[in-house]
Amino acid sequence: MAQIMKDHGRLDGLGMLLNEQATRQAIQQGIDELRLKSQPGDEIFIYWSGHGATCANADPNEPEERDAFLVPYDGTPEVIAGSMVLDDTLGRWIQTLDGRKVCLIVDACHSAGQAAGRSVSARSPVSPRPESRLGETRLRDLNWGVIRSPADFLGGQMRRIKDIGQDDAAMLFSSASDEISAERRNGKLSVMTYFLVEKLLSSSTLTLAEAYEHVRVEVPKYMKDHFPGREQNPQLVPEQAGKDVRLR
Repeated sequence: MAQIMKDHGRLDGLGMLLNEQATRQAIQQGIDELRLKSQPGDEIFIYWSGHGATCANADPNEPEERDAFLVPYDGTPEVIAGSMVLDDTLGRWIQTLDGRKVCLIVDACHSAGQAAGRSVSARSPVSPRPESRLGETRLRDLNWGVIRSPADFLGGQMRRIKDIGQDDAAMLFSSASDEISAERRNGKLSVMTYFLVEKLLSSSTLTLAEAYEHVRVEVPKYMKDHFPGREQNPQLVPEQAGKDVRLR
């Protein structure tokens, strides 16, 4: 994905953390680096491929019963709050990019649980044990890039709310908040990333919304053919935002 976005994604710069590089601290520093290297009006692309899970929500003031989190290389199930990237935490990091137009793509189990104030599920909520979900994907991978835009591109202040919920953030998730994200049977790429790459390479121009239309059809079809009884439904949040985000 990093190579394709470098070749076709119009990025002015590209940063990447692979496997043991993708620690919690390094991820936070990477997003902070984005803030320092960009300015209001720029377009920011962040792509995460790796583990995702959920845990019980310890905050009684929040309506959701479970929190979603992403698993960095040094994350440990015994210290979720201190070593994982909780949805609230990622939301705060993204909110430091105020004034930028953020495109976040997350290929991880339960990834749509990162969306703010939403129960983005394909079916009724389920509460499986977190440790049962930590072996689905092998790569822990974060890459990011910036596209320069006029400083007045957005105009006005972003709304600050819990999780990732900025008015100017477009988010593509590989699965609903109650679903597992799968790798392909041959081990070459995860299911959503494979079809996202396929669409990127076959298109001369491509918006995030157009990419979503492709993966939302092809991913469930692949799951039905290769993983009978399992569902995976990519989510675009909010759907209308993806029409304005060009991937290439």
